[in-house]
Amino acid sequence: MELTGIILAGGKSSRMGEDKGLAMLRGKRMIEYVIETIKESTNNIIIISNNLEYSQFGYPVFSDLIIDCGPMGGIYTGLKQSKTKFNLVLSCDMPFINSKIINYLIHRSVDFEITVPLNNGKIEPLCGIYKKSCSGLFLELLLKKKYKIYDSFKYFKVEMAEISELFLNPELVFMNVNSKNDFINASLYHEN
Repeated sequence: MELTGIILAGGKSSRMGEDKGLAMLRGKRMIEYVIETIKESTNNIIIISNNLEYSQFGYPVFSDLIIDCGPMGGIYTGLKQSKTKFNLVLSCDMPFINSKIINYLIHRSVDFEITVPLNNGKIEPLCGIYKKSCSGLFLELLLKKKYKIYDSFKYFKVEMAEISELFLNPELVFMNVNSKNDFINASLYHEN
């Protein structure tokens, strides 16, 4: 399966006080953990960010086509820039994501427009497989100022793949590093 890895790095990082994808965690920038994981599935990677510093990683960086729409605007931009039917969308602040979960989602995604993990009843929309064909409807929703990804799911054929029983410590895998406190916790986990 041809796959594009779309990394969302366009958040305002207001709780971190700095661009979280570029923050150092155990000697690497946080986005580098995400890049390394995606590279196990594809070398075709694009980064969605309005910060051109992300070009240092050697992948194309695209600014949001529609600004101030949150992650849904980033996903829309990524799907528009992608040249493949299947797209792995990952947030830059998930340093513990692993290829086992990505491969599981890819395997489950064939018959669906969107495939996201369900972790003990909690949907993880910023770790999923999104088909390029979703972009048109995402644009319609964005133009109507409907910015919540979860709310958009009712318009698509969505697979919510339960992963809590399949993977060890799924809470850690989906840990988002959004604040200084999260960052301290993430540093401690990486020491173990």
